[in-house]
Amino acid sequence: MSAWWSIRQVYLFGITMWLSIGVLSDDGAGKAIIERVVDLHSLTVPWAQQLWRTNALQALRHCAALAESGARDRPKSWSLKYARDAIASDPNVPPAERGFLLRTLSINAEKLVPGSTSLLQLELAEGHLSENYWDWMIGFFNSKDDTQPVASSGIDIDQAAWRIGSLLRSAGLSDRWVVNYFSYHLNHNAKRVSVADVLVEAREVARGEPGWVFLVPLESARGYNIPSTPPFLPRRDFEDRFKTEFPTEPMPSNRGGLELRPDTIDKYAAIEWAEREVRALLNRHNAAGNRRILRPVNRAWVLPGAWQTELSFAPQSRVRLPSLDAFGGGQLFHPASDEVEAATDLLIAADMTSERAACVATWSVLETLFADESDFGDLASIADRAADILVCLYVRDAYERLAVGHSRGGNDALADELRSSARPRRAELIAESLGTRGLAVNSTLGAAAIQTALQLKQGAVAILHQQLATALRRLYDVRNQIVHAGVVAPYGLQSVYYDSVVLVSGLLSEVHAQYQSSGTSARRLAASASWHLGRVRDGISPVWSLSSL
Repeated sequence: MSAWWSIRQVYLFGITMWLSIGVLSDDGAGKAIIERVVDLHSLTVPWAQQLWRTNALQALRHCAALAESGARDRPKSWSLKYARDAIASDPNVPPAERGFLLRTLSINAEKLVPGSTSLLQLELAEGHLSENYWDWMIGFFNSKDDTQPVASSGIDIDQAAWRIGSLLRSAGLSDRWVVNYFSYHLNHNAKRVSVADVLVEAREVARGEPGWVFLVPLESARGYNIPSTPPFLPRRDFEDRFKTEFPTEPMPSNRGGLELRPDTIDKYAAIEWAEREVRALLNRHNAAGNRRILRPVNRAWVLPGAWQTELSFAPQSRVRLPSLDAFGGGQLFHPASDEVEAATDLLIAADMTSERAACVATWSVLETLFADESDFGDLASIADRAADILVCLYVRDAYERLAVGHSRGGNDALADELRSSARPRRAELIAESLGTRGLAVNSTLGAAAIQTALQLKQGAVAILHQQLATALRRLYDVRNQIVHAGVVAPYGLQSVYYDSVVLVSGLLSEVHAQYQSSGTSARRLAASASWHLGRVRDGISPVWSLSSL
């Protein structure tokens, strides 16, 4: 059995077995990175700790897609600038390669049109980055001792983790695969392992080719007296196919079936793809308004590997609005303002439809909350207003995590004062303590949180704002490709929705909370956030003051 195939068996098919590498150093930076990668792909942590940043590779592909669809110069210029900034600040890119790529990408966005030399040059840069980035990242971690404590490791834990996470997502690996794979190395391996070792195996999986086949029996297909029309198979064709591929399995009861071929790499992505396709097919069937019946069973027989899996055709929710659960759940029954209620309906509806429609609806949430007549012709600027609020919330989360950690784990005057103080004062206390004393937090994620908070300076806030605005501008670009250019599958459709729905959920939850506590509108909240950011930008107020939004 080849090494690649054994890795594919373990991580694509989900077979449990021990490998030759093992657990990470208990208190080292490597363990902190792996724990952060798991959190980034989990919906159970606050939005600020999830994955929403994009890397240079994604930005270049997005820019090329904009050029091919005939987009305006401004979004191309924004995406190109983000890609250059991402490359310039990425420690994984070797210095010589960084300089070459930055010179290559000194392109005028106006010249990025289909068939142009500039676009071909950008595509060459994207191809070079795509071909080599895995090796560069593995080389970077091989040059580091990730068994060292976080503070002395020389590794920015949060930056390293999100770059790994965005690479895995851009490679087509599902969030569920990432969580299972990295959790396995945290909890089940027997020997020592480094981050570089984990990435080597992930790279092998990411280089796999799609080849999944799902056979889904139909419980009823009444009225569909048609020949084989992929993915539909009449009963005889379905049973012939099933006998050929699953000769030892009993024939499931059926009235025909569906043959689905997910264009994905790992098994969890394949399952999600199959569920999404059947859900879309059922929606079209219902929209036809006829008396025919199309009822698939919620189980599929899958190749390669000849295994079975349950399927769910209910929408898979990614929206999280914790403010609706305030006051023991009572907040659920207290409506907010018309604009907030309209935005909530749009976001919940987005969560129950296709990713194309979801991107359109999610952007509409931002327009509902923040747009006014002066934005005509410049709707992308709405992303900047949303980013103003999100920066403040991110900073608040960074300090609040440490305040909660020390108030629970500490036994000193600082812990006592944290427990009795309001949120802005807690942020101030933590900011004053950073770098001058220890905090009662754990040695991996807690130490990484200290590292993140220490780096919250003026320059870091500006970069954070650019990253947040870029994620939302990508949503706007994809929305425009769908609505105005008729593009069926814009580049990064799923990842753009996943990134943006995290941010818009966090934003809308805060808008809900602010309205219920003080009647503050979304536009006023955005103006307040811009005011606070301006004072920090000009050096008048400290970064921790953003927590007072």
